[in-house]
Formats: sequence, structure tokens, C-alpha cells
Amino acid sequence: MKKRVYLLVLMFLLCLPFISAEDNETETNESTQIPDNSSYSIEMNIDKTRIQLGDVITIGGKVFENNNLVEDQINMIFYFTSEIYQNEIYLSVFDGTYTLSPKLKNLPRGTYDISVELKDFNGNTLEYFENLRDLVIDDKLILDVNFDKDQLIPGDKLKVLGTIQRNLDRNNIPLGDVTLTLDGIEYTTEISNGNLDYELLLDTNIKSNYHDVKIRVEDTYGNSGETELKMYIIPQQNSLEIGLDKKTFLPNEELIFLVSIYDQASEEIVEDINVQIYDTKGKKIFEESFSSGSEIRYLLTEDSLPGQWKIRVESVKLESEKFIEIPIVETLDIELVAQTLNIQNSGNVRYTEPLEILAISEDHNKTLNIRTNIKPGEIISIDLYKELKDLDYEINVLNQTFQVKIKDERSFGSKTSDFLKSITGQAIRLPGSGDNDSISYVFGLIIISLIILSAFFFNKKEFPKFKRKKKVQKFKSRVTKPVKEEDNQEKKEIEDFKARILKDIEKSEVKKEEKKEPFAVKPFFPIPQEPKKEEPKPKRMSFDKPLTKNKW
Repeated sequence: MKKRVYLLVLMFLLCLPFISAEDNETETNESTQIPDNSSYSIEMNIDKTRIQLGDVITIGGKVFENNNLVEDQINMIFYFTSEIYQNEIYLSVFDGTYTLSPKLKNLPRGTYDISVELKDFNGNTLEYFENLRDLVIDDKLILDVNFDKDQLIPGDKLKVLGTIQRNLDRNNIPLGDVTLTLDGIEYTTEISNGNLDYELLLDTNIKSNYHDVKIRVEDTYGNSGETELKMYIIPQQNSLEIGLDKKTFLPNEELIFLVSIYDQASEEIVEDINVQIYDTKGKKIFEESFSSGSEIRYLLTEDSLPGQWKIRVESVKLESEKFIEIPIVETLDIELVAQTLNIQNSGNVRYTEPLEILAISEDHNKTLNIRTNIKPGEIISIDLYKELKDLDYEINVLNQTFQVKIKDERSFGSKTSDFLKSITGQAIRLPGSGDNDSISYVFGLIIISLIILSAFFFNKKEFPKFKRKKKVQKFKSRVTKPVKEEDNQEKKEIEDFKARILKDIEKSEVKKEEKKEPFAVKPFFPIPQEPKKEEPKPKRMSFDKPLTKNKW
């Protein structure tokens, strides 16, 4: 008897660890719920407490009535409930035991409570068991994708490479759909075995700078993931435009224009440009570097040549030209300084119109017609005290009026010199010389001619009236007689006169064509000559030698 007791105790001790292990496993994978005042109870087992959408789980257990398995048919509703979503699965049980292996898909990720409702054959609720088990559902995919290059030009191929994996176990998804969104346009493709290799041909007119590319992947069970990448489109210069608000500009006006560069998407971009301006003769008068989109200014000068000017703009890849017109401008700026009128050509062409100056006083009026022929920017001066009497005058010229009091303080010699200069100026038609003072001009020419003729005949060895026989002279030593003081004074006056004439001619700036013939004084009528055998030819007068009186 005692042996049997010992054997039973030994068997109990040997089986105790297995019983404890079985109890622990039941606490981990099995739950039993017996509501108060109810004859029904339920037992539930689950093989996984965390899954990814598409995974298969196995739920099993027993239904008891009064601690006995239910023998009649009973209907079960399994509720999978999260904070925002609920899913239901129906199952009929005939012997009190149940097994459920659902493949959950298209459920939002989160933690779900599993509850069970028992109903009879007629649909009446027998019992409701709440929160039997917790199940964590994950629906996230991991996208490890990149571009083969992140800087492209319009028309390039955008290549997307990478792998798509489940978040739960990092395994590649078997199948999935990929949606790529660029500039609001969606492009779709499929992947298998989790590998993504996709090429997208970019438009030739795609916008420049940075673009966001959104990539979204979803497998067949509803697991999804997305990421966003950036790519940069290098701007391509497509057109260069010069913006002018008008085509005609006046001298001394500011030329203002804009230079714009547009890319492949017809959007303005900023690039370095070089601006050049050429005048009507093709001469480059301006060159400078700017940034496109900035306002460019250039002030035209007063003497800007009339005609067609060219604006040329160059960038690294483009160039453009535009033409403007500068009209002919003939205008004079007149200023009275003391007793002198300063007349400046402020136009852009040579001013050749005669200038009429009307001088009005109480006792004397006079009209001065002045030759101009003034280059652009050139100034001529009209000394009114040389042309008018000593009176108070109102000077009217080109619709301008000036008040001046004339008082000539020149000496007699200065007046004579100025008179000869004015005659010379009229003779060679200098700018600023008188155009209608013909009487003084003719009178001056007569005086000069008489002086030259008298000097010529005075220098001759013998006059044409008197002919004397040629005497044979013997060679004698020449004795220099003392020069009289009167002869010296006469020579000095002639030398002074000659110097003033030559000085006036030099100041006249006579053109080279008018200087081809040397200055020579010729008599107005022929001088009779004696035969060569009887008498040598008379010598001509020369300004290079002093005039002397020959004694017979």
C-alpha cells in the first residue's frame, strides 16, 4: 500500500512541470470569458498578435453552455474594432469548436480588439464577449528609391530605381502598383518582387529649377507607402528679347531698354549679357555687361549722328539685334556774353543756313547776315561792337531777343586790322563772316589792289613811258650809300603790311585745295618789254625782299 502511495507522489512531482508549462501557454495564447449570470462561456486561441495586411492568422477555440460544449448549431460574429474602423467575420459552429483563418486586407493600420457575439439559429443574441484578444495590424511599406541623377535638362529621361519592402519583416512585396506624380500629372507602373526600375521621359518645355516628385506604392493587400524626391531642371536659354518703348530717339535723349531671356517654358530667367551700341557708321560707341532683366540706360550725345543705330545683345547661347532711328536735328544755341554773340551748333549735322541778326535801336537799325557752316558742337562768335555803332540795341535772332549796349573801345590800328580780317573772311567765306556787306568787301579789294600795284610800279627799274638809251657802264667798285631815314620808315610800313596780310591768310584755315596756287601779284595790264638784246627783263616784285627805289 505504501509503495503505491510513493509511486503516486513521484508521478505527481514528475508531471508538475508539464502542467505548469501547459497553464502558461494557455495564458499566452488562450483566453476564456464567462459573463456573469450567463450559461455561455468561450475560449479563444490566436497564433499571431501582430500582422501585416495580407498575412493569414488562425483563431480557434470552444463555446460552452453550462461548462459543456454546445452541441446544437450556433452562429458566431467576430468583430475586429479599432478606434476608427470595424470589420466583421461570420462563422457557424455545430459541435462547439471553431477555427477561423481570415486573410485581413484593406484595413487601416492600428490595434484592433477582437470581440465575439453568439446568436441562435433564429438570429437572437445569446451572448456578447467583448475584447477577447488584441491584434496589431500594420499596413506600411518602406520605399528605398532614388533617381539615377537629380539634375536634368528638358527632354531627358528620369530614371527611378529602388526596392519596396514590408514594414513588419522587411521582405520585398511580391506585386504592387506604383504612382509617380510630377507637376500634377500622374504616371503609373507595376513592380514585381519589390524591385522598381522605371523611366519617365520629361517634356521639352518642362519648367526650370526644382520639382517635387511624389512616389506612392500599394500592394494587392492594401499595404502602402510613399516618399517625395526632388529633381532640378537646368534652365535652357530659348529666346532673347530687347524691349524698347519706341524706335525714334533725339540727340541728348536717354536711351532706355530692357533685355529679357526666356527658357524652354517661356519663363524669364536671369543670365549674364553683353550690350553693344553702334552708330550709323557702324562704329561701336558703347559696350558693357549686365544681368538680363535689368534696365539699361545710355545717354545720347548732342552730336549723335542721324540715321539708323544698332543695339546688339549677346548671351552665352543667344544673340539679338534691334535698330533705332535718330532724326536730323538742326538747331543753334545762342548766348550773349558782354558785346559778343556766341553761337553753338547743338544739332547733329553741319548747320549751313545763313543767320540773320536784326539790331534795332532808336537811331539806327541794321541787319547782319552771317554765314554759318558750323560743325556739330562748334561755336562761332560775333563781336557786335565791330558791326554796330555805339548805341543801345535790341538784338533779335532766331526768335530770341537780347539787350546790349555797344561801345567800341578798339584803337585805330585794331579797327584797321579787324577790317582787313573781315574782308579776308568774306573772300574765303569763313563761318561767322558777313554775307551781304558787299560794298565794304569791294572797297577793301580796291584798296588792296592799289597798294599792290603801287608797290609793283615803285619797285620797277624804269617806267614804261620813258625810254632811255642804254649806256655802257664800266665796272666800278660799289659804294654803299647811307640809307635815308625816310626810306627805312617806308620799308618798315611795307613789311608790317605784308606780315598782316600773311597772318590773316594763315588764320583763315583755307582748305588745301585752295592753297595749291602760290600767292603772286600780277599786274592788271601788260607792261611793255624792250628787246632782250637791248635791255634785260624787269624783275617782278617779291615779298621776300624789301622794296627799294632804284636810282637812274
